[in-house]
Amino acid sequence: MIWNGCCVGGLLHLDGPTSSTLVEKGKKQLEAKTLLPQYGNCWLKSLEVLADGCRSLSDAVHIDIALRFTGCFMEMSGQEDPLDCVTERTEALKKLCMSQLSDRTFTVYTEFFTQTQNMCFFLQNQNWHSETERTINRLSSFSRAAGEQLQLVNDMQDALLLEQHKQYALQMDLMRIGQNLSDSLNGSQQTIARLTQELKHSTEQHSLVLDELFREFHQLHRWIVGRYAFVDGMIFYICYVLFVLLLTSLKRTADARGLLMATIVMGMCLEWALYKHQAISNNIEQDNYRWIIRQMSLITSIIILLYYAHRFKDFSRHMLIQISEQNRIIIEHIIRKKVNNYSSDSLKINILAEENIINENRTSSNRSFSFEEVKRVPLRSSESVESPTSTRYNLRKK
Repeated sequence: MIWNGCCVGGLLHLDGPTSSTLVEKGKKQLEAKTLLPQYGNCWLKSLEVLADGCRSLSDAVHIDIALRFTGCFMEMSGQEDPLDCVTERTEALKKLCMSQLSDRTFTVYTEFFTQTQNMCFFLQNQNWHSETERTINRLSSFSRAAGEQLQLVNDMQDALLLEQHKQYALQMDLMRIGQNLSDSLNGSQQTIARLTQELKHSTEQHSLVLDELFREFHQLHRWIVGRYAFVDGMIFYICYVLFVLLLTSLKRTADARGLLMATIVMGMCLEWALYKHQAISNNIEQDNYRWIIRQMSLITSIIILLYYAHRFKDFSRHMLIQISEQNRIIIEHIIRKKVNNYSSDSLKINILAEENIINENRTSSNRSFSFEEVKRVPLRSSESVESPTSTRYNLRKK
C-alpha cells in the first residue's frame, strides 16, 4: 500500500485528496481492532501503546506499534510463535531480530506498519476536531462574558455621567455660596482690622504685666531655692563635721583632724562660689554641681583619713614591748644564776615551772596594747625566788 506522509515534531501530517480516505480507512481498522472478541488483552495493550505513541510518533515508536499488532495477529491466528522483537533494548538488536522474521510474518508487519499510520492520522484528526470544538466553546464563553462586561461598563458610564451632572449642579451652588461669603468677608475686613489693632494693643499691655509677674516669680523661686540649698548645706556640713570629729577622736586618726576640717571649709567655699555664679541658670544643673563638690570632698576626706591611719605608729606600745623584753632578759639571767647555785631536782622542777610562767607572761605582754596590761604580768622578785630555797634548807636542817 502506498502512503504519503512524514513525522514532524511528533505529529503525523498528510496532504493530498486522500486524507479523507485515510481517515475513513483508519477509523474502520481501529474499530475492527477494538471490537475483536478473542485475545482482547493483547489488542487492548497494543491500542494503549498506539494512543500514547501517536502523540510523539517517530520511526522507533512506529516500528514498536507495528510489531505489537503483528504479534497479536499471529497469536490470534494460531501461527508459529513470532520473535519478540519489541523487548529488544537497542536499535541494532531490534533490526537483527526483524531480519529473522519469516516472509509471512514480515508481510503482516508491513501491513500493520501502514495501518498504524492511518490509525494515528484518524486519532490525531479526532483530537484536532475535539480541541477545535473546545476552543470554539471557550471563545464563545469569552465572547458572552466580554459582552456582559461591555454592557456593565456601559451602564457604569451612564451612571457616572448622571453623577457628573449632579456634581456640576453642586459646584454651581458652591460657587454661588462662595461669592456670597466673599462679599461678607470683604464687608467684615475693616471690622477685623479694627479688632486686630485693639487686640494687639491689649496683648502688649498683658505682655508687660506678665513680664513683671514672671520676674517677681523668678525672684521668689530663686529665694526659695537659695534657702533650701542653705538649709540642705547646713545639715550636710554639720553631719559632716560631727562624722569627722567622731572618726578623729581615736589616737590613730587624731592627726588628720586639721586637714579634714580644711577640706570641709574648702567644700563650703566652692558651694558658695557656685551659688554666686550667675552663668548657671538651671537649678537642676546647679544642684548636680553642688553634689559633685560634696562627693569630691567626701572622697578626699576618706583618702586623708586612711592615709593617716596607715602611717600612724604607737610609740608607747613600742616602749612597753622594749621594757617587757628587758624584764624577760633580767629574769632569765636570775634564773640561770639560781640554776648554777642549786642543783637539786626539786629546785629544777620549780625553776622550770617559773620559766613557763615567765614565757606565758611574755607572750601576753607582746599582745597587749596599753600600759595597764603590762602591769598585770606577774613578775617575781629575788626574795620570792629565794623563799622556797630557804624553806627547803630549813627543812633539811630540821
